[in-house]
Amino acid sequence: MPSARTPLAWRSLAAWLVLGGVLGCLLGGVMLLGLRLSAVASPSAEPGLTVIPLPTETSTPTPSPTLLPTAQQATDLPAGIPSGGPVAGGMLVEVIGTGTDGLRLRAAPGLQSATNMVAVENEVFEVRDGPTEADGRTWWYLVNPYDNSLYGWGVQDFLQPAGE
Repeated sequence: MPSARTPLAWRSLAAWLVLGGVLGCLLGGVMLLGLRLSAVASPSAEPGLTVIPLPTETSTPTPSPTLLPTAQQATDLPAGIPSGGPVAGGMLVEVIGTGTDGLRLRAAPGLQSATNMVAVENEVFEVRDGPTEADGRTWWYLVNPYDNSLYGWGVQDFLQPAGE
């Protein structure tokens, strides 16, 4: 009898090994498929690093439409700068000939006076006072007609009646 049992035990053991191998392959295949599906769902397991460059500093030229005193006569204007138009109290004037520099509106007439603001090209102001002569220039007290907090003394050379 012992010899009759041995082949059956081996057969049974072999069947279990084959069945275990098949089940192992199936389980491994399912796990491998699951890993591939999760890799498709999330493209990268590692976080990516995005480098955003810092903004570059650009230098802004200091606006200086009012001319600094030089050895030449104070009434001479450099070539290319307009001489302005006729200005009178109560009229609306616009800033001209300053390009991107703008016109410095100062706290008092004169080149040494503190700058209240810089008026941009074509900005409109109302003439409230003047004319006053200082540093060889004619100065007018200007106020923005829409915002009374924007005001100062500007050089006539960079003003013309609005709408011209």
